[in-house]
Amino acid sequence: MYFKRIPEKFVTASNLLFFVTFLKLLNVTILEIIPTGSISIKMVGILALFIVCAFVLRRGYKWMIYIMPLIMLFPWVLLQTNIVHIFKINPLAAIITGVQFFLQVVIMEALLSSQTAHSDRGLASKAVSQ
Repeated sequence: MYFKRIPEKFVTASNLLFFVTFLKLLNVTILEIIPTGSISIKMVGILALFIVCAFVLRRGYKWMIYIMPLIMLFPWVLLQTNIVHIFKINPLAAIITGVQFFLQVVIMEALLSSQTAHSDRGLASKAVSQ
């Protein structure tokens, strides 16, 4: 069976995107809000979009490098997240929002960085070659 060699940067970005999605769910729980109406639809749409993008990234499609900046900006524009306002409501939720933003920057850095040497994931192949 043939498996496609997926660069490590796509797997790392995918893992971080799953973690950001988890943090978004945690933030809704901490703020003790169950979104209703249009906010609910937006939140479900954003979470679904992040999960789909994480799975597509894990498959190693290079065109995702160009789409991810737009997807990262989408929730910030759509939900108009304001960390200062959230900090007044719940400081822990504001910290989690800040961590989400930082991780999204790390995802973009991981995707846009160039890998000069590609190595297989795992240590077995390195041990055999030595």
